[in-house]
Amino acid sequence: MRLSEVRNHIEADLYRYDGAMGAMAFLAKMISEAGFRYMFLLRICRYSRASKWLRWGFYHLCKFWFQSLSKKLGVYMDATTEIGPGLIIGHTCGIVINKDCCIGSNCSVSHHVTLGRKSREPNKGCPTLGDRVYIGPGAVIIGAIHIGNDAAIGANAVVTKDVPDNAVVAGIPARVISDRGSEGYVTWPWPPAA
Repeated sequence: MRLSEVRNHIEADLYRYDGAMGAMAFLAKMISEAGFRYMFLLRICRYSRASKWLRWGFYHLCKFWFQSLSKKLGVYMDATTEIGPGLIIGHTCGIVINKDCCIGSNCSVSHHVTLGRKSREPNKGCPTLGDRVYIGPGAVIIGAIHIGNDAAIGANAVVTKDVPDNAVVAGIPARVISDRGSEGYVTWPWPPAA
């Protein structure tokens, strides 16, 4: 991972909060938004782990800070998880994302969300999220399933099957209840509209 890519991801994460960019917006979000602070550290850990110059020393310091923040906020994500630019964590509390999950760009994750591994067939493995996916509070997504682009997962839904593009799913087990997708839930997508 190159430095320019890390910077782009951090800018995308920042922009997703309220469309602001720049040093003042960065400092404001580092102070006021625990989710942004968490994602910033995750991006820095990932970059420093991949860098041959920063791997020894700086990476360990970042990882220690990242793990301390993880415990404090009640969020578990591994720095090796494939996460696209523009991930927003609305409220940090009880979020668990397996390191083998893959998350697309401009996704929104609410509190008490689980993206987990399923150990038995069918769908053994971890989920893959498309772009512009909204996941409501308390949702559980397990197994090697694909969540389509612009999909919305309702609060407390348990998703164990593929979700098509532009679908809204809810319930236990989750079923499609609408085709309006994540429109209105995913705000300030990256890159900014011209």
